[in-house]
Amino acid sequence: RRVEIIHESLLANWPRLVRWQTQDQEGAQIRDELRQSARSWDEHGRHDDRLWTGTAFREYQLWRERYPGGLTETEEAFAAAMVSFANRRRRRRRIAVAAGIAVLLTVLAVVTGLWRQSVRQTRLAEAQKLLALGQLELERFPTVALAWARASLGVADTPEGRLFALKTIANGPVARVLEFDQMTEGVAHEAVFSPDGEWVSFRFYEKLKVRHRSRGPTIVVDTFPTSGVETKSPFFDSSGSKLGALKLDYDRRTAEIRTYEIPNFTEAGRIDQPWGENFLDFWPTNRGLFRLNRVGEQVEIWRYPFSGGWELFDRIDSFDPGLHYFDPRGIWMACRRGTDIYLHSLEKSGALPQRIGGVHAEVRRMRVSPDLRWVTTAESGFSSISVWPLDSGSPGLQRSLDTPNMVLDSPGQFVIDGQSRRIADGGTVDGGARTFVWDLRSPGGSEPLVLRTPSSVYMNGVSFDPTGRWVVTGSVGAAYFWPMPEIAPVTLTGNGSDTFSLAFTPDGSALIVPALGDGVRIIPLSGNAPERRLRDAPAGNLVAVVDPDGRFVVVSEYPGKVLILPLDGSAPRQLAGFDRSALVAPLAYDPDRELIAAAPYRGPRDQKVIRVWNLQDGSARVLGPTVQAGEGFDGGFRGLEFLPDGRLLSAGRGGVHRWSLDDGSSELLFSEMVLGLDLSPDGKTAAFAINAEDAGAGAVGLIDLDSGEFRRLEEFGVSNTRCAFGPWSNLFATTGSDGAIRLGRVSGGEPHILLGHTVEATALAFSPDGHRLATADVNGVVRVWPVPDVATPAPHTLPHDEFMAKLDALTNLRVLRDENTPTGWKLEVGPFPGWAEVPEW
Repeated sequence: RRVEIIHESLLANWPRLVRWQTQDQEGAQIRDELRQSARSWDEHGRHDDRLWTGTAFREYQLWRERYPGGLTETEEAFAAAMVSFANRRRRRRRIAVAAGIAVLLTVLAVVTGLWRQSVRQTRLAEAQKLLALGQLELERFPTVALAWARASLGVADTPEGRLFALKTIANGPVARVLEFDQMTEGVAHEAVFSPDGEWVSFRFYEKLKVRHRSRGPTIVVDTFPTSGVETKSPFFDSSGSKLGALKLDYDRRTAEIRTYEIPNFTEAGRIDQPWGENFLDFWPTNRGLFRLNRVGEQVEIWRYPFSGGWELFDRIDSFDPGLHYFDPRGIWMACRRGTDIYLHSLEKSGALPQRIGGVHAEVRRMRVSPDLRWVTTAESGFSSISVWPLDSGSPGLQRSLDTPNMVLDSPGQFVIDGQSRRIADGGTVDGGARTFVWDLRSPGGSEPLVLRTPSSVYMNGVSFDPTGRWVVTGSVGAAYFWPMPEIAPVTLTGNGSDTFSLAFTPDGSALIVPALGDGVRIIPLSGNAPERRLRDAPAGNLVAVVDPDGRFVVVSEYPGKVLILPLDGSAPRQLAGFDRSALVAPLAYDPDRELIAAAPYRGPRDQKVIRVWNLQDGSARVLGPTVQAGEGFDGGFRGLEFLPDGRLLSAGRGGVHRWSLDDGSSELLFSEMVLGLDLSPDGKTAAFAINAEDAGAGAVGLIDLDSGEFRRLEEFGVSNTRCAFGPWSNLFATTGSDGAIRLGRVSGGEPHILLGHTVEATALAFSPDGHRLATADVNGVVRVWPVPDVATPAPHTLPHDEFMAKLDALTNLRVLRDENTPTGWKLEVGPFPGWAEVPEW
């Protein structure tokens, strides 16, 4: 009773039915394939290689999401295995990718590292090349050498570059350069400063130019006629408000004088002054321009004040030609008549001359110190300068300042600073321009500071600024401003004699210097007292120890002598015991117990003992020999120190021993060979240089004498030959086989490095107040250094930017890249920084 209407067209044209049929067919097909594949997988041991992967697995995942039916146990296991296998493959792919990326990054890091290393090596090679170029200038012109050092450090910050910078400064001073146009300005002669140091002007041929100490470029004030061959001489008034200029015209035999208002430099006056046959000299001062005319047996002094107009100031007796000097302040004029020096007032006309001293020498140049304490003269050959005291209570030559091999370029550049502390003179030495600066506060015989400019430079003038802290030298195309240290190292020329010991007198006023082949000298450290010889021994002396009360010095003398030399000059006393076969070197003195100890550095075995003399009762005792004692140098001693508890410390080839003076027993504290010995002020620490087998010099070792703990002072390097504590235990210094002096704290930190000795330094000693350090080398050169503040970082250890800034403050010379030069670099003068502040190193 039911009628069904079926038409075959519905099977093909009803979309939903078609989709159902298609899906059912695909699903049935996958279902059949899954059943067959699962059965085959199960039959073959369920191996992974029979699992669906790739597209087949993805189609299965899509089918499984919409298939509502269930699966057999085998099919479920097959499906789970496929999922697990797919997850493992994904993990392996991720691991492989990660490993690939890691390998790539590693390769990239290696390549980058190699590239950076290559760049660094290239930069290091370039830096070394710049140092080599700077080395060529080190002796000729340290300022240029410092510019090369700075360029090297700009390419690569290396310890070698920093050390070379220190060397250039030690060879200095180095200069700031004020450059001029050689074509339009020509030669710059000496600098003339205003009394307050605010302005400076130079003797030029035509241009009158001034420069402020800290502001702006050089100001062109005026231009003078080009006729005549003499330079124009500027001068300032005492208030610093006016500038004057004198131009001499030898063709017309006239002098043109102009004055200007400061700071605008507007012209305030002008005059032409002819001179006749009787004209002697013009001399600018801060009180105006002075002119000297000879009239019969007298000399007229005319003055041109800044207000204008010549006036006859005074008439004085004639004096030796050329031997006169005007105080730059315009207060007095000194002149020589025969052997006498006379002073004439420039403030009060008609005042009687004052005899201020005598000079018994043939002289060609003369200067008088502003404080009238001394007069300096230069002999006819200009090979030396003599300093004569003007105090009638101390007649005779005070000292002679040698200027060896100097050819004088200009007789007007022999100058004294305004504080009467320094003398400067300039000329040509061995083809190079040199200026010598002597500090009269230094000991007699001290070497001057040498200011070196290029060999092509002609020295045209030398002058001081009003503070005395700047020396200015003029030359072709430039003026060089040289900073003077407030307290400079003192260098005493050696005589080639080995010096192994130094000692300050108890008050620190003098240095005692024993030398092999040169006896014992006492050198006062002020410029007023003469050196004296305490012992004149042809064979020479090795070591000196000073009595703290200043009564005597104990010295060892070659061969085999120990002497007590009274400082009052009375007869010496020899302490008997050693024979001539012993080379006695180390000494020690215990002032509390009045004991003197001595020991040989070299000699036969039976002499390798320590002898201790008691000055109170005249007794003597012998300690040793040690088991290390032998012939020659074997078992020789290098140091002795009395300990606060009465025991004795010895050091040398047999190591470090502590001796009991009661029973003569000893204990070995350190077994290696050591060089020298010093004891801390509190007597608790011993210091020595450990002998290095390959070079003789080594690291510094310290022993705590209470605990026996030993440690090395690594910061002081491995080239040390001597060491010494300062008057407080944390201050410490060493000498080096390379000539370097290292000065720092025992508690740690990089030491300061003092450079000046060119050969091995063999002796050092602190002054009693710890403010000075004396050192000596194998050539007998003695240097006395101001002790830097060791609590502050040593300059060479500063961060790179700070270190470069310190170098930049010293000089404005720069070495810059220039591919058009053979070296690839060129030297240029940077902006002039002025002279308002003296750079401190």
